[in-house]
Order: sequence, then structure tokens, then C-alpha cells
Amino acid sequence: MGRAMIFIKNILVAICAAGLSAMAVASSYTIYVYHDDAPYSIPADTTDISREWVKQANARQQQIKLKLKHIDRPILNSMVESGQPYIILWANELWFKFRDKNVKSSRVIFWDADTLVSLLHNPISYHNPKELIGLRVGARYGHYYSDLNQLFKEDKVHRIDARSSLENYLKLKNGIISAFLDGRSTILYMQKKLVFSRELFVSSNPQDAYSRHVLVSKHYEWMLPTINRIIDEMNNDREWQSKMEQWGLSELVNPFELDLKELDQL
Repeated sequence: MGRAMIFIKNILVAICAAGLSAMAVASSYTIYVYHDDAPYSIPADTTDISREWVKQANARQQQIKLKLKHIDRPILNSMVESGQPYIILWANELWFKFRDKNVKSSRVIFWDADTLVSLLHNPISYHNPKELIGLRVGARYGHYYSDLNQLFKEDKVHRIDARSSLENYLKLKNGIISAFLDGRSTILYMQKKLVFSRELFVSSNPQDAYSRHVLVSKHYEWMLPTINRIIDEMNNDREWQSKMEQWGLSELVNPFELDLKELDQL
């Protein structure tokens, strides 16, 4: 009788262990980043802001385990449109709402802006989209640019796509394009690390200002309270803010530079 009880106990322990193992596997989720440039993606370095953010997020809670995966923006667009589950880092709801009406957004991680970059000897200061008519402007594959998309579609502004900021920079230096659009966060990092030369002119007026968030599909809406708590903690963490400064992100756009269209959406 005693041996039978021990046998049953061992079986129950094995079942519980298997259940816990299955739960551990089920609690692991992929978080996508589509950015190809620093500070979001720096393959040659041991870390970047995306890897560090995910590391911090996992260390601050036990409910979900996030695994970072890079994905090309056009592929991500198709995934969102097809109704597949997703978690996206560093994105804005406005860029994906027309692809998935059920997309949900976390609180703000930080503010950023798309800015026009040209050469110092031929500077282009951005004030409104029509100023770019007739110009060749470097953009990024799969990216959405408010106010400019219609001009791009009509080819009044000639859009020339690239896969990286560095590719756009080289096209600008070689005269292939007149200017290119890039995130201020990337520009600040490139200038800080002296990747971009001093011969560039960066327009002080953003083409578009926006906030960056974690986006989730309806399948993962239940994660948002945990993700929001993580964001709040990190925004109030001096050590994390110090790391942001190392990546040049302490000088980013503030909410007062948001355009009226985005303010209406908040």
C-alpha cells in the first residue's frame, strides 16, 4: 500500500512538473522590432536599446518573458494585416491602425520625430510638404509618412527607398537624393557617435512628431497593464535614463512639438 502511494505521488509530481514546464513555454512571447538602425539595432555591438529594453522588461516582472526578434517592416505590415498575433516595440498606433483596427497601444516610452536631413552647402529647411515638390527624397521601405504619402503616391515628391540610414546618407553624399527623412533618435545617435559627418544640415522643424510605444494585437491586450507598469518604472529609473543619455536619446522631441493631427488622436 505504501509503495502504491509513493508511485501515485511520483506520477502526480511528474504531471505537475510537466504542467509547469508547459506554462513556462506558454509564457514566452516574441516582441518584434523592425528598425535597422542605431540605437534600436546595432548588430556589431554587444547590446543596443532594443535588447536592453527587453532585458529590463523581463527583469522587472515574472508574468511574461519577451524574446526580441528583428523583422523587416514590409513583412511586419503583412503580418498585422493578416490578423496574426503580434507585439511591436518602438511603434505608434497611427502607423498600424489602418492595417488592424483592433491594435492596442501602451503608454508612451518616449517622444521622437521624423526630420529632414540635407547637405550643409544645400540646406533644406522643412516647413510644409509642398516645399519638397520636385525633389528626390530618401525614405525607408514600408514606412508611412504623414502629409507626404499623397505627394509620394502622385510622384510630385520622388520617393527613393533605402534599407538603412547609412544607405540614405551615402545616397545624399553622392547626389542621388536631395534630402532624406530619418528619426531624430537615429540622427542624434549617429551624430553623437560621429557616423554622420559635420557637413549635414538637420531641419529644426520636424516633418512629423510622434510618440513611441509597445503595440499589441487583440490577442495580447491582457499584457498591457504589465507593460505599462514596466514603462512607468523605467521612465522613473535614473539608471535607465542614464543609459538613454548614452544612446543620445535624452535630447529628443517633447510632446509640445506634436502636430495637431496627432494631438487629436491622443
